[in-house]
Amino acid sequence: MTLRGRRLECEMLYLAVLLILMPSMGFSYNILVIRESDAPYSAALEHINVSVQFLANHFGFDSNLIITDLILNVSNPSNISICSMISSGTGCNGIISLVTSQSAINTVYQAAQYSQIPTIQIFMERWSPNGTFDVVPPGDLPNYIPLISPISVFQNIYEPLFPLFNISGSVSVVFDSIYGTYLTTWQEVIDEVHSANGVKTSFIPMATNSSLSGQVASLTFVYAASDQISNGTVNIYVWTKDITPFKCDDCRSVEIFWIRPYYTGKELWIRDMFEYLKENQIIADLSYKLNGNNQVEISFFLTAATSLVQIMRDLNDTKGAIPEGYSCVQETSPVSNDNATSPFSFFLNGQPREYGTFVQAANGAVYQSVPGRVFKIDRIRGLEDARYNKLLANWTLEAGVQLYYGSLGVDVRELNFYRVALLIQPPFVERFPDVNTGPNYTGYCIELMTKLVSQINISYEYFEVEDGTFGSTDINGNWNGLIGALGV
Repeated sequence: MTLRGRRLECEMLYLAVLLILMPSMGFSYNILVIRESDAPYSAALEHINVSVQFLANHFGFDSNLIITDLILNVSNPSNISICSMISSGTGCNGIISLVTSQSAINTVYQAAQYSQIPTIQIFMERWSPNGTFDVVPPGDLPNYIPLISPISVFQNIYEPLFPLFNISGSVSVVFDSIYGTYLTTWQEVIDEVHSANGVKTSFIPMATNSSLSGQVASLTFVYAASDQISNGTVNIYVWTKDITPFKCDDCRSVEIFWIRPYYTGKELWIRDMFEYLKENQIIADLSYKLNGNNQVEISFFLTAATSLVQIMRDLNDTKGAIPEGYSCVQETSPVSNDNATSPFSFFLNGQPREYGTFVQAANGAVYQSVPGRVFKIDRIRGLEDARYNKLLANWTLEAGVQLYYGSLGVDVRELNFYRVALLIQPPFVERFPDVNTGPNYTGYCIELMTKLVSQINISYEYFEVEDGTFGSTDINGNWNGLIGALGV
């Protein structure tokens, strides 16, 4: 499969049409991606592009599925340019907006208001559920949804978590250049949280030859230079959007707090897409990178694109064609909206996603409740029995930080409490519900565990693997299932 494209330049706009599939003549579905500039969100466009290629194959479209990339004039964003695209020969069946200025957001909102086209306004800047959300235009528009990036949600872990480390004095924040669009907002969060806790902050770019630079791809706050990790004992705190577990085969002695997003394991949609892209050599053809530091975003944009494609399919199945009024018009009042093109039901149906369910905040935004986890890695090189990887805390935006051992300062080498991962596999492990104490477990493995505990001095609790599988690796070597639950 190859990617074809054409580019058009106009006075008011810059337009790129990416022809995703060419199985037959004519175009049936067109997703319009709107931006204000070419550079900042080029990665987001790539994620949407590969997502649509996968979806077109998965849903078996008989006609073409295309993406049209529209770049608005920053100084004078015009609804006319959007309307011209909606009314053109290729038409428009869904909009994903990546614009950031209030004027551009209002322009996109107006187009959605008058066209009834399902529109997703992506927000990738700093965001808090309790703060004001100025970029959401007033009004209740069923076909327009403000959608918060899960990375913007994950940034909220820092404020409640940082004081629990009891850090004082000054901190150097070492950051990787790959962080891109989110770098400024992460620096703002760190600056504000540190200042509120009386900690001075300096930012230092990570050396490109650092042993962790390729893996972390994130912001890191440390007490010492990162290259000392391989040379001696260092306490280091890593706050990353990279989902890859800690890897450092050359570490002599290291203590690390590793803070990262965590997958729920309840949806394998993104793994299916990765396999499709790999089998069809699309990754190589497009020089597209799939790795741990962009997997959360890829999953997010895949879900956004899926919602529009699903609406297109539902409309075509139930009405035979796009309904009347599905064009951009300049009237004194919007066309009547029958909710047929509303993305809200797709996102707010409570369905578990790879990185959390979607929730609507009080300020009107819809966000993905991405879970965060805090691990403590404590290793001594050469001593296989001195390799500790302990999960110390969970975090969600709704529940906050939940500590497992009462404090993040606990000595993981002295802990004798263990969390035992379970798969329900009768007769080895069976579950029986109890309304008072929660689930009770029985089976051969449970009996064996009881006998082991009677011989050694430990305490433990059971937890079930979220996706109920033994585990498999993705193309980056990351495990899910039971194996993923046992590692960090």
